[in-house]
Amino acid sequence: MKTLLLIITVFFILTPGETRASDEITLIFTNDIHGKIISQDAFWLDSDTEVRVGGFPKFATYMEQQRQQAREEERPLLYLDGGDFLSGTPESDLLNGRPLISGLNLTGLDYAVFGNHEIDLGTENLKKRLDELDAEVLATNLRYGEEERTFPHTIKYAVEKLDEVEIGLFGLVHKNTPEMALPALVEDLTFLPELETAETAVEKLTAEDVDIIVAVTHLGLERDRRLATEVDGIDVIIGGHSHDLLWQPEEVNQTLITQAGGRLRNAGRLDLRIDNGEIIEHEHDLTTLYGHSYPPDTGMQKVMDEYLQIAEDFLNEKVGRTTDAVVKDSSRDGPLGNLVTDVMRAAVGADLALINPLGVLDELPAGEVTRRDLIRVVRFGNHLVELEFTGDQINEIFEDSFRFHDRLYQFSGGRVAADTSADRGERVMSIKIGDQDFEPGDTYSVSTTDFVAGQEQFANYRERTDYSEQRLWQLLEIYFQTVEKVEPRGGYRYQFQ
Repeated sequence: MKTLLLIITVFFILTPGETRASDEITLIFTNDIHGKIISQDAFWLDSDTEVRVGGFPKFATYMEQQRQQAREEERPLLYLDGGDFLSGTPESDLLNGRPLISGLNLTGLDYAVFGNHEIDLGTENLKKRLDELDAEVLATNLRYGEEERTFPHTIKYAVEKLDEVEIGLFGLVHKNTPEMALPALVEDLTFLPELETAETAVEKLTAEDVDIIVAVTHLGLERDRRLATEVDGIDVIIGGHSHDLLWQPEEVNQTLITQAGGRLRNAGRLDLRIDNGEIIEHEHDLTTLYGHSYPPDTGMQKVMDEYLQIAEDFLNEKVGRTTDAVVKDSSRDGPLGNLVTDVMRAAVGADLALINPLGVLDELPAGEVTRRDLIRVVRFGNHLVELEFTGDQINEIFEDSFRFHDRLYQFSGGRVAADTSADRGERVMSIKIGDQDFEPGDTYSVSTTDFVAGQEQFANYRERTDYSEQRLWQLLEIYFQTVEKVEPRGGYRYQFQ
């Protein structure tokens, strides 16, 4: 009787179609952390009391809960990140990204993709940080140097065995990264076409007989959809770059696509049941890291506090005052854009100053202003560049900006009248430089940032002077120290018809 019972039990265990524990895996994912090592205000909640969300101490608690559950259920777990983790906040950038590396190491990151902002703090610094990172960084379509080798401390592909399941992984970074970065940061980097690279990666990993293929990408949701549509054989895409908050994964051409928003406010989880190399079932969960559900892990909090203490005194020093909050308006010129570009123009004595609307990142509070506030306003590493443009070139710049009405240059030193309903190329009606109408053939000096000057449309302008000794936020600080109270600068410099 015991023998018969044993045979029946074994038969049930081995019957085809029964899924074993080893056929179930969990993928935890984040993306676009952008230096957010500490919690942030949950600004989307209608609450009378401040609610804090995200940051590494809360995420560490979440990860420990996930790992504990996985251990209890004997289910393997892999943590993946969709890129842009290293830079983006004063707390992290002042310390060259070291807090981010510590946070990722302590939470057990397994694989990340190379994001376009990973290079913001310089390639030499990036090499040091990636050397300190315990995880593997996937950069399948990135080449470095004249010999086109992989960037130091990155890999093209990986095969990860989780119990009986073999996962093939590759990573793609946006091929237009050179258009988003300072030229000096990308001069030794080559970004290969995404689709062709993905096809080669899928062929290679398929030849290695992996069960499923996971692409960890920093392309944005639209390009992820195209990738899934045009490249067969990818089972899962863990994405980044576009900061999309996907409460349920999209399924395109039998490929699951997901993202977790960004800035470490949320963490994603994707459970997969796999049978004979196919995903036969999946469950998806996106968790917002509220403190009441995920109290800060004390060990992680101690590590982050040590980093923060180094930066706090410097960042919290008061540098000036405002009479009222200085706000931005990305749909046209606004008080904050006016202030920043006025300082840029005065700093080099230029005829005109320009900054892209996304170069003005945050707003200034009413009353006391700290160094942290100024660093939040403009990109941490930007310095000024002076270029010489003809009147015709200035006209082309403004004409080009009207393609996207919500992406107009903030500027100082003139007035622009425009008819936004006119045909493309005919929207600028008049431009004044100072009080004078511009002359198409005359030459004008223009102060801008090294980020703007590095964009493709400015690549052929020959006369260029870099003022790299001081960052833009430092110039703002100097201005604040010379004025008792800074007043918001109203008055529109664009006139629309």
